[in-house]
Amino acid sequence: MQFFRNGVFVMPSHSIHLLVAYNFEPNGSPEFYTGCIAPDAVRDREDKDRTHLRDLPEHERPGALVGLARKLDLSRGENLGAVLHLYTDILWDTSHLKRYIESYGEGWFLPYRHETAIAGAWMFHHMPHIRRLWEVVADAAEKGIGFNACKAVCEGVFPGCEKLCGTQCGDVRGMILYNFNWNKTHNPEPSQAFPPSVISEFANHAARSFAEFLKEYGL
Repeated sequence: MQFFRNGVFVMPSHSIHLLVAYNFEPNGSPEFYTGCIAPDAVRDREDKDRTHLRDLPEHERPGALVGLARKLDLSRGENLGAVLHLYTDILWDTSHLKRYIESYGEGWFLPYRHETAIAGAWMFHHMPHIRRLWEVVADAAEKGIGFNACKAVCEGVFPGCEKLCGTQCGDVRGMILYNFNWNKTHNPEPSQAFPPSVISEFANHAARSFAEFLKEYGL
């Protein structure tokens, strides 16, 4: 299954990532919460495909994530957040995204992007803890906190990358501030495809599953 369309990477919204992170660790550090969305700052779509392990068969992705996680110092909040990001994407891709594509059929991409965007913006305006976390990561972005998460994932997947992180690729600050401001200025009705109840159930499951994943593999 292909997850790219028109040069844009398919993913759950950053607000959903923040909700999963909050459910996993409600008192996490700014580094942790920034890390849980930082991997999406990879600019080149083929590079992002690899860093998110989407170039692998579905059944190989969890094992590959274990291998990547073992290369990282997970005592650092941004690295733990980055691994949670990739884990969340695996769960989302193989459940909600797959079902959406199967039910919608041809031409699914733009409607899907619209639905995840408004789902995330609704969360921003109607879930105070998500708005607070957006403010935390926006402040962290201004201060340069947690940026190494994107670089750490990239180096773990393909060491020796010669792109200048933060400018040629991996502009975590720009990505976070753009999405923060977009959410602030858009206050839609809930998504019909991904309503709050569906997002809440997914985020609760993802957080619990991630804790089990860490324990099972001794991470």
